[in-house]
Order: sequence, then C-alpha cells, then structure tokens
Amino acid sequence: MKLLPFLVLVGLASAAPASAAEDLVHSDVFVSGKDGYHGYRIPAIERYSLKASGDERNRILWTGPKGPGRAKLVVRVSYDEAETFANERLLSDQLAAYSDLTVLKDKTVGVLWERADYKFITFTRLTQSFLEPK
Repeated sequence: MKLLPFLVLVGLASAAPASAAEDLVHSDVFVSGKDGYHGYRIPAIERYSLKASGDERNRILWTGPKGPGRAKLVVRVSYDEAETFANERLLSDQLAAYSDLTVLKDKTVGVLWERADYKFITFTRLTQSFLEPK
C-alpha cells in the first residue's frame, strides 16, 4: 500500500508532454581536461536576493571546493543571474566534499558541508557583510 502514491507520481511524471524537453536549456559547466582539471565536484547554488521581490539587487550564491581536488571550500556571489561569480570568500582551507546552501529568515546564509575526509558535517552561518566585504 505504501507504493501506491509513488506509482501515481510516476504515472503523472510520464504523462508530461514530449515537447517539455524542448524547453530545457543545458550548459556544460565542466569539461574534463579543460584548464588541466580532470574531476569536478558538484557545488551548491541558491538565490539569495531578487530585485523583483523588493531586494536591492539580484544575487545568486555558489559554494564548492576551489581545489586542487576537494580542498578550499569557497562561496561566490553572482549579480548577473549566474553568468559570472565574484566576491570569492574562503570558508575553509580543509578538504571539503559536498555542500548545500539555504537562506535563513534573518537573511544570513547557512552552509552545510562535509569536511575532514567525511568525518564531520558542519554548519556555517554567513552574513551579508562576509559575502560582500566593503
């Protein structure tokens, strides 16, 4: 009986029109071997602010290891809808695996990330002044 909702959802998903795939836009964000890099770690990305919602400007945040390898977890800010990223800030120079972002009620940013060779999952709170130093 617990499988029924899953089956219903699968049925709904398969009912989507075939033309829906035509609306997808794919961009390669990593190409193995380019610039000497052969591996990639999936970063986290999150909308931090939206001008259309009353914020002073659009901001999208990105976290992920800068490298080499999984070293140096950084956060970056985009002001042009993720075309480019600026204000790179170092969160940790340790090994860091996967990370995730969330915007908290007080407009600080929470980063949940793996560190120390998967021994810890750490929560780090970032302020706007950290993200955009003057």
